[in-house]
Parts: sequence; C-alpha cells; structure tokens
Amino acid sequence: MKTEVRLITPLVASEMLKKNSKNRSLNDSHCNYLTQQMNSGQWLFDGQPIRFSNSGTLLDGQHRLNAVVKSGKTIEFLIVTGIESSAFKVMDTGKNRNGADCLSILGVEYSAEVSACARMVINYNKKRYSNESGSNKVTNTDLLDWYKKNNAIIDKIRFSENLTKEFSRVLSKSYLASLLHLFSEKNVIQAENFIRKMCTGLDLELDSPIYVLRKRLILDKMNKAKLPSSEKMALIIKAWNNYRLNNSVKFLRWNKASEDFPIIK
Repeated sequence: MKTEVRLITPLVASEMLKKNSKNRSLNDSHCNYLTQQMNSGQWLFDGQPIRFSNSGTLLDGQHRLNAVVKSGKTIEFLIVTGIESSAFKVMDTGKNRNGADCLSILGVEYSAEVSACARMVINYNKKRYSNESGSNKVTNTDLLDWYKKNNAIIDKIRFSENLTKEFSRVLSKSYLASLLHLFSEKNVIQAENFIRKMCTGLDLELDSPIYVLRKRLILDKMNKAKLPSSEKMALIIKAWNNYRLNNSVKFLRWNKASEDFPIIK
C-alpha cells in the first residue's frame, strides 16, 4: 500500500473517476454541498483519503472528485493506493462529525441547542425558511463562525429552558432561543416579554396576537398533520410584528402563494 499527498486538478479528478466501478450511486445533493465548500474556500485538507484498490479501482472518494470537477478547483488530497478490493465493504460505515459534535469538542455548553440555533438563524438571514437540503446546508465552519460572534446565545438558551417546559414543549428551547435572538435585534425587552407570554399565556387579551399565536401553536402540537416549518415561522413573525405595532388580531394566516415571507420588524 502506498500513500501520498497530491494536488488534484479537475482533469486528474476526471481521469480518476474513470476508474470508478464499485462505488454507490452519486448523491447529487452531497456533491453540490462539497462543491459549494470548495467554491467558497471552506474546504480544508483533513487527511481523509481518496482510496484505490490494488487493481486500480476507485474505492472511496467519488463525491469529492466529482466536486473537484464541478468546482473547477485544484484540491489537495491524501491518495492511498494498493488496498485490497475486499476492504470496500467496510468503508463509509462511520458517522460524519456534525456541528454539535464540533461545538462539544470545543467545550461549548448546550452544544446541540447552539448548533440548532445557529442553523435556524443563519437560514433565516439567508432567506431559507423551510428545511434545507443539498447546497443549502449550513456547514460546520458556518456554525463555528456564527457561535464565535454570538456566544450570548447560551444565555438565551438558559432563558428558554424553563419556558419550553411551561409551554409543554410546543416549541423546543433551541427554537425559542433562536426567536429570542432574532427578535432581540429589534428590541430586547419586547422580545423577552413576547417569548415569556407566548409560553405562559399570562396577561393576554383574547385579541392579542400572542394569544392567537399561542392557540395556533398548541393546536398544531395536537394535530397529526403539522404546519410546514416555513408557515409556522411566518405566523410567529406576523404575531411579533403585530405585537410590536400594538395591533389587535382575530386570526393569523400566511398564504405562501400570494404573500411574501414576512420580515421581522
């Protein structure tokens, strides 16, 4: 077996892919994600090898090589050749390190919740309001960079911890903390009051936008058919905007087909 670190150009990657006969089907979503990392400069050499059998067959690395071709970038990889072909069956059985894992390694408290908050806030700021996929993934680098600038999110998660219990876990503490972070950019005191009243139901008039929202979220929790994530977020933002304007409301609705996604005011 031989190992070497090489700079792989798109042309070389294309030649290597011609030796791909045993790999699984290409996952376009994952390939687009890797391409985005390479194009944005977020790809870092981590020692993960491109592996070839002793007969020259590509055993591992097709997504990375395809991403090199798609990005047009020259990328440094560890190349391992001469592996027994039978070793293919035990490759790619490990678990990728996610954002929560990276934060935990750094000793960050509430690492899973911080990761979830970062994803939600980053996606909102990038106008991605539904479940992300493919090239829209938030990378571990994105998460770590966001946390370094927003480490006060820990306090917001603590603030939300008891409130989510009072709200019968209708919304998770990471979801509440994310809302608190976003709304606090407009008004910290109002943001805390909004989240507290939504979760406890205390001191609410029947025509309060918080009261109407609270009822809608509880109903969604009880229903089998759940609100789409984008619609839930839109209703919450509409309630917040009405609360900020001191408006009374009888209902909250958002029509995806005819309305733009509401902006936090």
